[in-house]
Amino acid sequence: MFFLQEEQEEYWTLNDDNVYWCKQRQSPPSRFVCSAIANQVDYYLSDDYLVKDKYLLRQIRCKKDGYVSIKLITSFKKVKKLTRDWQVVRSAITRNSKSIVVSKEGLRIRRRTKLSESLRKPRLLTSVLVSACLNMLATSYRKLQIFFVVRTVMQLVLCPVQWNFV
Repeated sequence: MFFLQEEQEEYWTLNDDNVYWCKQRQSPPSRFVCSAIANQVDYYLSDDYLVKDKYLLRQIRCKKDGYVSIKLITSFKKVKKLTRDWQVVRSAITRNSKSIVVSKEGLRIRRRTKLSESLRKPRLLTSVLVSACLNMLATSYRKLQIFFVVRTVMQLVLCPVQWNFV
């Protein structure tokens, strides 16, 4: 995934945003609302969140330039609690976010920085271990200890002995 150099790319600016609100004959959103929205969107596009949200990560990865629709972000539950208006989200990011930029046409957003190496590549399932003898161990805690000795565990499913694996 490649992002263009900032000096070569133009973004939606504070001036563009002020012109938009003037044409609408409305005041821009309040500082409080802009701050809350920008903080939430900053979190959504952070490495910490993207590790957990495979859908959003896929949306970012599938675009060469890393942009996602502002309308998509506006549809997220915590943003919807603050506003359902995607133009307010655009304004909040333009006015308050240091880590996110808005595309020149004002419809999409992306991180200023590239995705970290661990997020750029799809995570492949590297190993699966199924063992009936694990059920003979006394406690779930002991089962977990065995897995953590082997390697980092992303998910552990404990099944009763009578389950059939196909």
